[in-house]
Amino acid sequence: GATPPPPSTTSIDSLPDSAATLRARWTAMKFTPPGVVIANDADPAWTAALALAAGRGQPILWITPPLLGPNRPARDPDDRYSLEQTDSFASLIEAACTTTGYSWNALGDDLDAVTLCLATPVATNTPTGDNRAMLATTDLVGRSRPPSPTTTTTTPTPPADTRARWAWCGQIFGCESRAAYMAMCSLFLQPRSAWLFDGYEHTPPFSDFDATPAADFLRQAGFDCTLDDAPSQSDDTWRRRIAGAPELLRDSPANTPGGIDAGLIAVNTSGYADFFDLKPGQCKATDVPLLRIPAIVHFVHSWSAHQIASRTKIAGRFLSNGAYLYVGSVHEPYLSAFVPTPLLMQRLLATAPVGVAARLDDAPPWKVAIIGDPLFTLGPPPPLLSSPSPVPPPALAGAIDLSTLLTKAIETNDPDTAILLLSLLGRDADATSLVTARLAESPITLSPAAARAGALSLFRAPPISPPPTPSSFPAHLLIARLIAHAPGAAAESPDLLDALWHSVYPHLGSLPHEVIDILKVHLRPEQLPRDAIDLAGAIRRTSGHDAAKAYLRSVRQGVTYDPWKKELDRAIGR
Repeated sequence: GATPPPPSTTSIDSLPDSAATLRARWTAMKFTPPGVVIANDADPAWTAALALAAGRGQPILWITPPLLGPNRPARDPDDRYSLEQTDSFASLIEAACTTTGYSWNALGDDLDAVTLCLATPVATNTPTGDNRAMLATTDLVGRSRPPSPTTTTTTPTPPADTRARWAWCGQIFGCESRAAYMAMCSLFLQPRSAWLFDGYEHTPPFSDFDATPAADFLRQAGFDCTLDDAPSQSDDTWRRRIAGAPELLRDSPANTPGGIDAGLIAVNTSGYADFFDLKPGQCKATDVPLLRIPAIVHFVHSWSAHQIASRTKIAGRFLSNGAYLYVGSVHEPYLSAFVPTPLLMQRLLATAPVGVAARLDDAPPWKVAIIGDPLFTLGPPPPLLSSPSPVPPPALAGAIDLSTLLTKAIETNDPDTAILLLSLLGRDADATSLVTARLAESPITLSPAAARAGALSLFRAPPISPPPTPSSFPAHLLIARLIAHAPGAAAESPDLLDALWHSVYPHLGSLPHEVIDILKVHLRPEQLPRDAIDLAGAIRRTSGHDAAKAYLRSVRQGVTYDPWKKELDRAIGR
């Protein structure tokens, strides 16, 4: 890929000819950039900066953020800035904005957005004695700030809670491919489907967030909208939905695709960074759905974005599973921090950028973070080029069509590679057929990569019902068999374990011993007690109460974390 230029502190008039020519071209077109993107040449997320700069017409400002400590740069969005460090970072951004020649220091002037494309801490710690404790970095950047301690000024330092906004901010992080994915999804995708789950009671102030009118607004705009609201607000409803039981029946058909295929997801709930409470019941971060298409997520909840790089937390798992825009809180925000769900949908449908739509007007800096492009705007489906395209696609050096590789894999009798390529091409039904055939062979040999791809294809598009051949089985059984015959796949791909546990959930009352034995050695380490307790229920139905208790006792012997011991003890005592 292209190599980014070094950081610049020069004015626009002294920039290289290419940048000066671009500014002149924008002026001739009477085009004003809507914002700026911030990057650092040592951070791999510069790929997102490049895409968003080109796609939205924004200058890239190359900045070296402040250190977290001596010789310690921020390398992880789950690091924490102090308020002083965030102010220092903001001052660098403002100085760089000045070099562009565009006005920037008030809403409604030239530059009204800042996208941080680097490993910026998602949260900022406030000083000792400040009861706010932690604020979202993206709600601090783009606001007026106190003068530097070394600055001589007669203007009093504005308190943090009166900082005026001059730009709407969001952040993108990760490796080159992940950052580019988040940016390109924002540029080229337009959701036309939505899933709304309301885990709140219908009394004030929670009723202000009622997902039912929000869904109505989306349907009126032509969205294919799935709604889970009273009386279907339980953890069981949620888990059946993500397992692929859209009718939410205990005897759901085996051929229902798993995962969620909504491009816009909005959830009202409460809890902590790794769990969320519903009505009734509780779900874990491991219950974040596997996404069948890229998605935007709005999560009204406490702490969900506290750690956005960790799959053990809610936001981290959504982002890992393919969300390209996430709105959530880094700390306890209180309900009033969020834009009510019906109003949010109205604002998005009125084409307000998500960075604007998801923030309260004239509110002080607070705890809701915007992960992704703040300039994403919901609109009509993008126009499609006529066929054949009047402009042929550009040739990409070194690129090879996956279909060509698939043909070669078939010709050379390489089914493992064929399964992987079929999955990458989105041909899940074909991948499923090939996987089913492989599992009928003896002996069964599958590479970890083929097992992972095949299992995820099985989850997304299980075998048709009735089975075409006697060797065909429900998806959850085939996924279990894949993991059993390629154990390295689960170790290398945590999402494979989610596919297994999500797919078996609707069938816990009727699991065969074969699947139970596979599940026993594939408990998810981040939520071992819940998986063990679920599995004990299945054991109870097949082998009796005593066998289930004996299993839980065996699991407890290997647990050292006291809260988990207590959770298992409660289950054993029931």
